[in-house]
Amino acid sequence: MNYPQGNGQAEATNKAIFSNIKKNLQEAKGKWLEELSTIVWAHRTTERRSTGITPFAMVYGSEAVIPTLLSEVVRDAPLNERQLSHNTDLLEETRNMALVHLPSYNQQARSFYAKKVSV
Repeated sequence: MNYPQGNGQAEATNKAIFSNIKKNLQEAKGKWLEELSTIVWAHRTTERRSTGITPFAMVYGSEAVIPTLLSEVVRDAPLNERQLSHNTDLLEETRNMALVHLPSYNQQARSFYAKKVSV
């Protein structure tokens, strides 16, 4: 199945990543590969105006946690199962919140575009 809007979304993501690479590499020429993972991580963990949440949260149902912020590991299998179930429920809720947010964003984008186009 062809999804033309997906091409535009991928292009927008690539454009943002390339823009950040250019900004970060003004002084460190030729080190784009070392910077790429940091830039992609920043892109995935930055809230989007269109959805009101991060791409990471859209995929995983919760915000990213930096490993150094984790204080202890829980090795309680039943507790982990309950938390996984709860997080799965939150994922669906997070995606639904993004869907609710989209019409408002689309209206704002239409209004912005109409102002730019009308002379």
